[in-house]
Amino acid sequence: MACPSGPALSKRLRAEDEAEARWQARLAQAREQVHALQQAAHLSEPQRRDAIEGWIAGHFDERERWRVKALLGL
Repeated sequence: MACPSGPALSKRLRAEDEAEARWQARLAQAREQVHALQQAAHLSEPQRRDAIEGWIAGHFDERERWRVKALLGL
């Protein structure tokens, strides 16, 4: 199989860059949300954990959840 070159390579690289940018934006949003939930004084520790787990479950698929938790130190 030949390696892509020229326009095909540019298109593929652009798609990879866009996918990485979307991932980084989602990860930043998760980081902000987790931080906010960790600081929520009205939540007990079990409620806080449940809220964080629920938020992550609602925004990432099963495979991504492991990665997000590892990257956020959860």
